[in-house]
Parts: sequence; structure tokens; C-alpha cells
Amino acid sequence: MRSGRVVLMTWMLGAGAASGDDCRAIEDDADRLACYDRLATPEEESTAPQAAAVSADAGGEARTQAGTEEAEVARPGPLRRVFGAIKLPKPEPVNVVASGKIVRVRELARGNFELELDSGEVWRENERELRTNYRIGDMVVISSGMLGTFNLDNERSGQRTKARKVR
Repeated sequence: MRSGRVVLMTWMLGAGAASGDDCRAIEDDADRLACYDRLATPEEESTAPQAAAVSADAGGEARTQAGTEEAEVARPGPLRRVFGAIKLPKPEPVNVVASGKIVRVRELARGNFELELDSGEVWRENERELRTNYRIGDMVVISSGMLGTFNLDNERSGQRTKARKVR
């Protein structure tokens, strides 16, 4: 296993060094820079058309203009290039105990919230959580957690907190 990693790293470093030596041999500065740019740019980006076009105005001076109005796209990281745009599904709450729309929000003295749902159930956050923000009309899903706890998921904000049932 370790020898495979060593071979892979040696191959990667050797390929980069050989290509870098080719660019180092070019004497013209602009051509040498273009060579290094080709090495640093992935193949799919190097075949894309250039974004700038050169035109001459009435005075005969050349100036650069944007050929397209496209925004510059950030280069994807190495894992994104290998695996593509894989989108993982958002985990759905399992063991749903209750869900509904918030009809009343009350902030308690300790900074945590008490929520009344449209079904008449009242749930209270166990601990003060500074990130939570509840509004009347938000949809919440309450699911059972570990060791007898309950998770309160706010669908609008995506926040999850621990809660207990008051009534």
C-alpha cells in the first residue's frame, strides 16, 4: 500500500518537473509565461475561448475589451474536479414525533425559546442557542434523538436544537 503511494507521488512530481523544465528552456518571457499558464490550467479550461478581444480604435492604438459579459468562475478544487458536481441529499429527520407551523414564539428569561405549534403542542429549547431565530409561520419538525432527547429542526433557517415537550 505504501509503495503504491510512493510510486504515485514520484510519478506526479516527475511529470510536473519534466513539464516545468520544458517551460524553463523558453527564452522569450511572454512565451515562457504562457507555457507555465498552460501547465497550471486544467485541460477543460485551456480549450475555452479567451474572454478578452483586442481591437484598434480610430487613433490606431490597440486596447483590450471584454469579449463576453460572463463573470469569472472560480477554479474548482481538486476533489471537485475528480468527482464532479456530486450533490449529497439533505438528510431527512427520522423518527418524526411532531411537525407543524409555529403560531406563538415566546423568549424565556434564560434566552431560550418556547414555541407553540398549530397542533396545540408547546415545545421549549433545552439550552440557549444564539444562532436560533424563530418566526411565527415557520415550519418545524421535531424528531426523537439519542437517549430520550428531541431535535427541533427549523426548516426556514436550517438550525437544529435540542428541545423538550411542555404540553
